[in-house]
Amino acid sequence: MGKEKVVINFDPVQHKYTDIVGNTYISVTTLIGEYEYKFSDKELDIAKACERIGKNPRHPKYLKYKGKTHRQLINEWTEKRITAQDRGNARHDYLEQSIKFSNNYNNVLGSRDRDTQQLYTIDDLLETHDYGVVDEAKLIEKEFDSNYPSIFRTLVALMNNGWKLYAEIAVYDSDKLVSGLIDLLAVKGTDFLIIDWKTNEAPIRFEAGHYEKDNDGNMTDVFTFAKNESEDKHFKAPLKHLELSTGNKYGLQLSLYAFLVEQRGFTHKGSVIFHIRHDEYTQYYEEVDKNPDLLGKSVVDIVSIPYYREEIIAMLNDYELKRYNGMLSINFKN
Repeated sequence: MGKEKVVINFDPVQHKYTDIVGNTYISVTTLIGEYEYKFSDKELDIAKACERIGKNPRHPKYLKYKGKTHRQLINEWTEKRITAQDRGNARHDYLEQSIKFSNNYNNVLGSRDRDTQQLYTIDDLLETHDYGVVDEAKLIEKEFDSNYPSIFRTLVALMNNGWKLYAEIAVYDSDKLVSGLIDLLAVKGTDFLIIDWKTNEAPIRFEAGHYEKDNDGNMTDVFTFAKNESEDKHFKAPLKHLELSTGNKYGLQLSLYAFLVEQRGFTHKGSVIFHIRHDEYTQYYEEVDKNPDLLGKSVVDIVSIPYYREEIIAMLNDYELKRYNGMLSINFKN
């Protein structure tokens, strides 16, 4: 499989990937972020526009923003992001730790110091391959089956069909200095699947725009009212043909993971996201109409993700060219 093994370390404080000789790697999500028009870049303009709406009684969203300054709105949005991130991280950790508890992870990797964060990489998987057999009874012990029944059923089906499950696998390219962590890698022989957990509030979609709640708390489909709206509905070159959406963003993320795994001789068989929509979902989704027991509980969408292989190659080539020409000023985080 032809690639020399590199030891990848992760600093959880600085959120930075490095190798054993001190090279710094850009993360998969940070790299993709270089090709996005981000909400944070236009947040002030949007907040000021919302403040103006709150002063216009004729506007349909007047009551939502009435009496709020743009600074108040930015603080509200920041607090909401932090709360959502903390909640998402807790669910994310539960899912990964449940998998690790249920397979041979501790026996294989228990000696590794978590503070130094030497990551378990695709190369380790090739060498040991005795970590990945999940004990269904241990998953049940962690109440995985009752907390996330649809995810549990899917994982059990994979296990029964001979797939091994590896949580938090690091993949990397030591030439382009790119690295990332796969939430869950399923392997059967040389075939593999990419599995990812997401906990966004809104459904995943592949069209530009975003969701927000109306005055009654119902989620509505709207487009941003920022400057250069037509431009920021798509990714930057060489990805301009892709609409800037959560689905395409995640598609690029999982596709880059898949591409890096492929470089080790594996064959990609698909990518999927378990999208956990939680807590506040009552009247918004048709699932609740069909099943009232879902009120106040997590709803999990299983979303098939396309493989953007050609886009990944174009992005990596563009990134490498810009890196060598000093055209990037990247903070190596996320």
